[in-house]
Amino acid sequence: MYFRDALDSLYGKPADSPNLVTEPYHRFNGDAWQKIIFADSHDTAANGSVRLNEAADPDGGDNLSAQQRLLTASAIALTAPGIPMMLQGQEFMQEGAFNDWQALEWNKATEYHGIVLAHQHLIQHRLNTYGVTAGLLRPITGHLPPKRPQYRSLATTAWDKGGPGDDTLVLANFGGDHFEQYDVHLPVAGTWYIRFNSTWHGYSEAFPDFVTESFTTDGSGNATITLPSHAVLIMSQDN
Repeated sequence: MYFRDALDSLYGKPADSPNLVTEPYHRFNGDAWQKIIFADSHDTAANGSVRLNEAADPDGGDNLSAQQRLLTASAIALTAPGIPMMLQGQEFMQEGAFNDWQALEWNKATEYHGIVLAHQHLIQHRLNTYGVTAGLLRPITGHLPPKRPQYRSLATTAWDKGGPGDDTLVLANFGGDHFEQYDVHLPVAGTWYIRFNSTWHGYSEAFPDFVTESFTTDGSGNATITLPSHAVLIMSQDN
């Protein structure tokens, strides 16, 4: 399942193209684990001679916008139900075509070590390495309509048995607007902790220093949080 077209619909491309509200729910033979999900592939990079980060911002495959959008796409692919696949070099902003005569620029892994680290953290959360995102191990997901539907944002929940350390919320802002106050509704009231923030300064010196670590809802599960532009937040409750 290719997410680049679905992402295009949220970045101002044709509205009738696949979109991230519907794509994650597609299954083969009724099983979410019989599909491969990815944001970039060797076919698109080889045939089109352009990788996702370049397609996201043709003015520079390694600038701020490209970094933000690549990481957003990777975060969606690594949190959606299915078997995630990554294109080699995606984790360090590799540019150019994919072929058997063009070597990867491994020095970029050092240059963009923060982007590499972000992908490591995403994979660890996908595997529930820290014991706080068990929901990402299961194909059960739900879509939460945002309180501000006119903006390009998406909220999904994932769960296995449910409860603290299991229920996982993924909130994505695909637009360029930064919201100091963004209304969300959580499936369970209480304190929620931000486990992953794609705009963390540690992932790139160009990213904003957004340091909110947790927030608490009212008794109905409503909360107002800060939502940076081009951001993906992964949240759950403590056990």
